[in-house]
Amino acid sequence: MNIGIINFEMAPAGVNQLLHKVVSDLLQAHTVTGIRLDAQSGALTYKNFADENVAGTFVDFKNLLQLSTLPKVPDGLKELAEFDAVVMIGPQQAEASVKALSRMFDSTSCLFLPVSINQTIEGTDQPLGYDTAVNYMIDSILRIRDTIDSLKYPNPRLLGVQLEGSVSRQVLEEVAIAIGGHVLNHDFEENHLEQLKKSLKEDFDSGQTYAFLLFDERIDAERIPSKWMADIAIDWKTHKIDEALCMGPEPTARDRITAMKLAAGIVEWVRNDQASGKLLIKSNKVDVQLY
Repeated sequence: MNIGIINFEMAPAGVNQLLHKVVSDLLQAHTVTGIRLDAQSGALTYKNFADENVAGTFVDFKNLLQLSTLPKVPDGLKELAEFDAVVMIGPQQAEASVKALSRMFDSTSCLFLPVSINQTIEGTDQPLGYDTAVNYMIDSILRIRDTIDSLKYPNPRLLGVQLEGSVSRQVLEEVAIAIGGHVLNHDFEENHLEQLKKSLKEDFDSGQTYAFLLFDERIDAERIPSKWMADIAIDWKTHKIDEALCMGPEPTARDRITAMKLAAGIVEWVRNDQASGKLLIKSNKVDVQLY
């Protein structure tokens, strides 16, 4: 079989490990081609993985596949009909394009693998890349805590930790639990704000000299001390966590395990010559949901 692989928009930690495993396994019996859609020209370029030195081990994890821009309409991907099967990796919003392509093709099957550093994938226990991203966020905040814990300010320090982009409520809440912080969601209501201020006052009245407040870019950081926290005596400072740094090259143990499970699921889907669908992890097992 002639197998194509394309990666849209996002490559969180674990994707490259997954690709090495999939390519090295499939090359034993199939032609495997990396595909890239150029954002400027809209042209597709190809890389025959048989010409690459792809080892089925963890020795060399050089990047195998460049990212492609997700097209607004899938017509630019009609050339993919020349493949027997295409594995498509990307964020949740890429699924609509994958479904459209699967309906467009007569004899080409498409397998969608949703990935995310947020818990925003429908139907999966935890998307590939999530655990590594959350670990990086927590480590970054704890390093700041080690510094400010030894410093004294005229007023208690409220450190706003702003996560880049639009972050799911679950990410904010889980990171806050891990570091003993507080959350301000972008769509907060007045009663939540009052409860937040009450909790912060309780922290400071107990002798705590600092607290963390987590939010994402949908909230203007400067409005927090000047508008919403104006009635609390605080020393305000912000720290921004770069989304790109949450997708580092070193996956956590959990993301490595998830990557290998998903890789095995992709290989099995190809070998069984299954119809189009998407690949998820449910109850710690790989689950192919056919369209």
